[in-house]
Amino acid sequence: MGLRYQPYFGQTVAISATTTTGRIALLATAPYLRILNIGTVVTFVKLGDVTVTAVAADFAIAPNESVIIAKGNTYTHIAAMTASGTATVYATPVTVNS
Repeated sequence: MGLRYQPYFGQTVAISATTTTGRIALLATAPYLRILNIGTVVTFVKLGDVTVTAVAADFAIAPNESVIIAKGNTYTHIAAMTASGTATVYATPVTVNS
C-alpha cells in the first residue's frame, strides 16, 4: 500500500500565478503540502516566510501536475510564478500516513 494523505479541510489556498511572483499564507502547523498546478504552463514555487519570492529557478511544477512536499513548521507562506502566461496553483496542507 502506498502513502495516504489526510487533508486539512477548509485550509486550501489559491495563488493566481503570473510572471510576477505572488505569495499567500499557509496553515503553519501542517507538515506537508499538496500543491496542484491547474494551469497550462510550468509554475515555480518556493516556501518561506512573509517575504518569500519565487523565481524561475525554484521548484518547478508541470501543468496539471500535483506534488506532495514536506513543509515542516518553519515555512508560513508559499510563493509562485510562471515564466510565461498564467496558472492557478492550489496548496492544501496535509498529513501523510504510510
